[in-house]
Amino acid sequence: MKTVSSIALILLIIGCSHPGDKQHRADLLRSDAIQREAHMTNDAALLTSQIADTLITVQDGKVTRSSNQEVKDKFSRYFESVVYRQWDNLHPPIVHISGDGTLATVVVNKITEAKDSHSPDSTYTTTTFAWTSTYQKQDDGWKIISITSTRTRP
Repeated sequence: MKTVSSIALILLIIGCSHPGDKQHRADLLRSDAIQREAHMTNDAALLTSQIADTLITVQDGKVTRSSNQEVKDKFSRYFESVVYRQWDNLHPPIVHISGDGTLATVVVNKITEAKDSHSPDSTYTTTTFAWTSTYQKQDDGWKIISITSTRTRP
């Protein structure tokens, strides 16, 4: 009987959420909203405020490591050439927080519509993305340390 009670207690503890999960989840969803705002307003500084000092990106069969400044420079150039009219979740983000509250993943499925801002004849292109962002809890909040991304265009 003692063994059954011990197993039940262990399962109960494993199944319980970390006390800070509700706040962590809110913070991670706020980061997703900030990323949307950054894209809709072409604000590279706002976007990179969510990224750690170093970002690992997995995309198009490649793994790259970039400094926060390199990501900011890349998005500054990109945002100068594009305008978004949509950058939205197709489904609510899936959030998983580690048991110790120091790491988290956020899985999103986005639909975007963007066009070249320099060409008056350009039309909006729709792209569907799915990606996983890995966050680390740092002194100044949750920061993205890696992104693995896929995309399709209809």
